[in-house]
Amino acid sequence: KDQVRSVEEQLFLISTKMKQAQLGFVLVCGRHHPVRIGLRGTACCTAKPAYPKSQGKYRVRMQLDNGSPETGNVIPPGMGQLGPAYVALGLAQMIPLFSQTMAADVVYFLVTASSTLFIGAKRNMLEPVIEKLDPKSAILAPVVGSSFLFGVYCLIKYTDLDINTIYNFVTSMFGMICLSRALLPVVQSILPRALLSRRFAMPRFLTDAKIVSEPVLLGMDDITASSIAACIIVLYAMQQNPHFFFSNALAFGIGVETLALVKSGSVKVAAGLLVGLFLYDCFWVFGSDVMLTVATKIDAPAKFLFPKDLSQASDLSAVYPYAVLGLGDIVVPGVYAALMLTMDKELVYQQNHEELRHVPSGPYFSAAFVAYVGALLTCFGVNSVTHAAQPALFYLVPALLGSSVWTAWRRREWRDVLQFQSKAQPVGIEPPKETP
Repeated sequence: KDQVRSVEEQLFLISTKMKQAQLGFVLVCGRHHPVRIGLRGTACCTAKPAYPKSQGKYRVRMQLDNGSPETGNVIPPGMGQLGPAYVALGLAQMIPLFSQTMAADVVYFLVTASSTLFIGAKRNMLEPVIEKLDPKSAILAPVVGSSFLFGVYCLIKYTDLDINTIYNFVTSMFGMICLSRALLPVVQSILPRALLSRRFAMPRFLTDAKIVSEPVLLGMDDITASSIAACIIVLYAMQQNPHFFFSNALAFGIGVETLALVKSGSVKVAAGLLVGLFLYDCFWVFGSDVMLTVATKIDAPAKFLFPKDLSQASDLSAVYPYAVLGLGDIVVPGVYAALMLTMDKELVYQQNHEELRHVPSGPYFSAAFVAYVGALLTCFGVNSVTHAAQPALFYLVPALLGSSVWTAWRRREWRDVLQFQSKAQPVGIEPPKETP
């Protein structure tokens, strides 16, 4: 098993460094389905073994990415078990068109936030580890966030600088890139196989010849997803004031891709991040008007919007016409939920991170997901009673940590949970060898 893991890790590292060569790798094991590692560093198991069983021996072959040797076609990952979440998210975007009541906005935010968190946490399993969140970053997160938030507040209050336009432009460009990646599973599930196997060379003037010597090939799924994202940002920019639908689409892309890339390998680090940002959120919401001012004065796709009245949704001159849920209330809990999914894989199912990148939700992730929905619903309930802005992390953090404590107590895994360290290693770093 150690030899197989070593071979698979080496193949994964090679595949991430040879994207331009359009190569993929298939690791065939005698008792398991072959694992194909494609261009994006993702692995998917084929339905049937490509080779006959061979007494538990392992054989490795190279083939064209998107390809069996005969046809050169690979089955793209698609939506898989993310399909229901994508469908629920799409249907939720129709709610503001039919109702703008308080009950409607609660349903909208619950479905949108939970679907984004679910998709982002699952996608977190598919992306290679670039860098793990360390204790220093977790400690500095609320400090850096507070400095940035207060700085933006001062620029709004005491200067004539058009910070809204600058921030909006940067966030929108980032949102377009993220949305094109977040839409890939949807596009891969819709496009015919014949189109998915097509590859097109990127124009040479768009690439740096000093860095890339070979032509860069783009798949039809990449081109389609990027085109949709470009159309959305054009429609978003054409609005005099940001239209909630296009703004929410870009916010969804940012939320999903941020969750997919930010990885914490330790429960202690993730819990420390939650506690620090819990204090940050409570201070700036309960202690001052800073958070509320920045959230309502900066019109950028870094939050989900629900129009209180469609007829006034484009008029920001008077009362702010939107109910708001910030991306931080999805991304921060989502980082913790993604770690719970990793813990399910490695602690509950006892599967190595590199061997299988897609497993059913286990007890820790399921408990965290239910706790997130319940805490968010509680936050909305308090908001409807008090009619005052609420720091969502004030409710989310205790619920998430409590769900893990309860699950660990029920499963008698206190020590294992507290000492948990993900086995996944950043790309280019060799995992530590187990001592015999």
